[in-house]
Amino acid sequence: DLELLLDGSNLQRAVGLRFTAVNVPQGANVVNAYVQFQVDETSSHATDLVVRGQAADDAAPFATTSFNVTNRTPTTASVPWTPPAWTQVGARGPGQRTPQLEPVLEEIFARPGWAPGNDVVVMITGSGRRIAEAFDGTFAPALHIEFEAGDPAPSVSITSPAEGATVSGTVQIQANASDDKGITQVRFFDGATPIGTDTDGSNGWSVSWATTSVGEGNHSLTAVATDTANQTTTSAAVNVTVDNTPPTVAISSPASGATVTGTITVQANASDASGVSSVMFLLDGSTAIGTDTDGSNGWSVSWNTTSVGNGSHELTAVAVDRAQNSATSVPVQVMVDKPLVVDVAVATSLDDVEERATGSVDAT
Repeated sequence: DLELLLDGSNLQRAVGLRFTAVNVPQGANVVNAYVQFQVDETSSHATDLVVRGQAADDAAPFATTSFNVTNRTPTTASVPWTPPAWTQVGARGPGQRTPQLEPVLEEIFARPGWAPGNDVVVMITGSGRRIAEAFDGTFAPALHIEFEAGDPAPSVSITSPAEGATVSGTVQIQANASDDKGITQVRFFDGATPIGTDTDGSNGWSVSWATTSVGEGNHSLTAVATDTANQTTTSAAVNVTVDNTPPTVAISSPASGATVTGTITVQANASDASGVSSVMFLLDGSTAIGTDTDGSNGWSVSWNTTSVGNGSHELTAVAVDRAQNSATSVPVQVMVDKPLVVDVAVATSLDDVEERATGSVDAT
């Protein structure tokens, strides 16, 4: 027989029931569930019990080792049970069944590792005395489950940064996540390394990622969304390149100390492991001459030196890579030497004459 829970004068710590090959899909919505017992001996002791499950994807068989029931991790959900007096041997009805066990079983079926055909353990603790038939009696305890299509798992995808992006500094990783019953959290990972968790999606699901704390190169980002039924979904990976190294840049023409005049081409060499996106050329440290965003034929801009005064001027180039790291070249000093221009006006009428065909000259 099965003692719930007083065995003679000895109060048992717990009773465990293992049900094998439970063919319920992962995430199923349980609408009716209970354990049905049959009375083996009559009892009317005051009895207060608590029913829990084992928080396991596939419960292991019981062993005869000490505390093999109570050492198992229980479900968070529990159901109190105060059974009525069992006054008739062989009775098997509503008075001999547990209350509804939906929260206990749904917690087990929502586990990521649960699969149809896995085994379930139900654990009963408390005080009092009810004596039921055991598995080897005329009626073994039976787990009755009615369920319907499970709650769909959440959906989640990373929206920023984009696949193939090059990133640097502190980056906001953003994701879209949705579920018909609600999302409780979204966790973000760099490979298997946690980046952070957002539990408040009121302004979107996101975390800050300090890329300076990780290695340069390729990284794989994922987001894991959890819904109110504790179901999880992992997003497709987004692969990014971390680049916190600034580019190199140097002005190649004109040479330092050169004298320039008219419109000239200012040229620079720039390079970066992840690629250079632009080079901006500056005059005297702050005045923009122009920006080249296409380095296919070299990095350069035209500079009309007649727009500045004669004398010494400083040229610099600022290169920006695809991760928005920037570097400024060593300044190049040049001398602007514009040609002198003299305007002389006609002073008198005798300086402005016309010679006719007859050879006569008239002052205008």
